[in-house]
Amino acid sequence: MGVDDYINKPFSSQEVLVRIKNLLYNYQQRKKWHKEAPNTTEEIAPQNEISPANLKWLKSVEEAIYQHISDKRLGVTMLAYEFSMSERQFRRRINSTTGLSPNKYIRELKLSYARNLLESGEYNTVAEVSYTIGFEKVAHFSKLYLNRFGKKASSYF
Repeated sequence: MGVDDYINKPFSSQEVLVRIKNLLYNYQQRKKWHKEAPNTTEEIAPQNEISPANLKWLKSVEEAIYQHISDKRLGVTMLAYEFSMSERQFRRRINSTTGLSPNKYIRELKLSYARNLLESGEYNTVAEVSYTIGFEKVAHFSKLYLNRFGKKASSYF
């Protein structure tokens, strides 16, 4: 798809800087991984070209994640079982399709969902949002949110 990130308006300059920092870090990690990865004879498809079948599959994975978003057991094991795959095959397919590990992909969807909840004003506390998306520890959620968006979750209240 070719998109690494997006920002909803209004946004702060601090948020833009944090996102740029995260994108550069991710780029360096991918570059490092590609240097260390063994050479293969197989042709690797460009990451920005997702087949329609993979796109459809990824959409169904997203729907499953959103359906179980508040479940603390949500993870690779649960999703692999739901899609009748081994955990290893599920990890490989998510990684090859998104460029992220399954846990990072799940976390990204959860944080984006949390951002929508916070922006909607539907909840009164960060704790409510944290529990709604399946985080048991509010401090951990707040730290992840700040690192991802460059803005404290509590700033919405």
